[in-house]
Amino acid sequence: MKKFELTDETREFNGKILHRIRSLKSFECENIKVGDLGGFVEKEKNLSQYGNCWIFHNSCVYDKARISGNAKIIGECDINDNVRICDNAWIENSEICGNAFIFDNGRVYNSIIICQRTPTSIGGW
Repeated sequence: MKKFELTDETREFNGKILHRIRSLKSFECENIKVGDLGGFVEKEKNLSQYGNCWIFHNSCVYDKARISGNAKIIGECDINDNVRICDNAWIENSEICGNAFIFDNGRVYNSIIICQRTPTSIGGW
């Protein structure tokens, strides 16, 4: 069973048409319930249907960026290019682009911009 669906609510962001996500089931991620709205994605592949990962508020994930595991994207984030965010990573109010890979318990917050064109990894302890 799918965890989320794309809604008809769209926004244009950096030349892309993004769709707001809506939860199709309840799961342990900040108490997400059926029908709760999340952030915006360009396509379903941007957010895994597995695990407790979620995109909150008005955060945007697009291009080939992928959120999986139990990762949380919170606030006003811009996640794009080939970024991978997984495990228990937490991204808040930041921009991540290029080939960045944020994993384990990696945290990025407080308006940080990570935009490397070469592989960048941030992991937990």
